[in-house]
Amino acid sequence: MDTTTEKSTVTESEGSCESVFFAEHQTTSLTHKFGNPKDILRPLVDGLRGEYDYIFLDTAPNLTVPTVAAYKAADYFLLSAIPEPLAIEGLNDALADIATVRDQGNPSLRLIGVVLSAIKGRNTRIQRELIAYVQETFDKGPDPYIKSYSTLIAETTYICESQKLGKTMFQLYPTHKVTDQFRELAHELEARLNALEGIGDLAPVESHVNIEEVING
Repeated sequence: MDTTTEKSTVTESEGSCESVFFAEHQTTSLTHKFGNPKDILRPLVDGLRGEYDYIFLDTAPNLTVPTVAAYKAADYFLLSAIPEPLAIEGLNDALADIATVRDQGNPSLRLIGVVLSAIKGRNTRIQRELIAYVQETFDKGPDPYIKSYSTLIAETTYICESQKLGKTMFQLYPTHKVTDQFRELAHELEARLNALEGIGDLAPVESHVNIEEVING
């Protein structure tokens, strides 16, 4: 988040209050005022920890300065992958980025799994290859916390429509099947975070449900 001014909106959905902060591209002024912009988010996030249950930093897939700043401020790292030609390469790059940031100021940064999103109704070759790669690279390892989530997010144009309107799926389409998938994913993620924090046990990750079941509900 390379910004000196923040515009916030507070939304209420699913019975909770959420603050959303948008960034303006002012990296030059950040460097002038605060020194290394890669370190700018850590004190800001630390100052907000007592006000929120969870703080999510949505980053670009490439290692830009704002992305590095987010990695250095975070406790956990959640990967998202969609079936595109460069998806596997992107996951490999992300793993390398995690290692880099661990060496450059945040040694405790921990991967907490992979979310498979924009799953198509037709099981394409690229989609099969991505799922197979995730299962081989993340699901078969000894660390249960890096496994992919059993909830898959189906492809829908409603997500892009919501983004254009600056709203969430919960606000615009609360009963949509993909909104329900996000709810299920949120429960899975919270259970995994609680287990890492010593609150409860980590339930075994189930095998991925059938693709047709994800698409058709």
